[in-house]
Amino acid sequence: MTITKDMIIKEIDTLPEPMLRKVYEFIKKLKMVKNTDKEELLFLAETSFAEDWLDEEEDERWSKL
Repeated sequence: MTITKDMIIKEIDTLPEPMLRKVYEFIKKLKMVKNTDKEELLFLAETSFAEDWLDEEEDERWSKL
């Protein structure tokens, strides 16, 4: 499946406002990585979202999606 910029924008448009900062930070980190492989991407994703994963309120919000 080919992911297009429009598909990504549509997904971003559905996110709650507090998640936009996390997406922005993740994009900035991705742009800094020159030789991106799967392990690096997973590490970046984990560090970007780790704070939310430890938050029970955030888990509750995502569980209803």
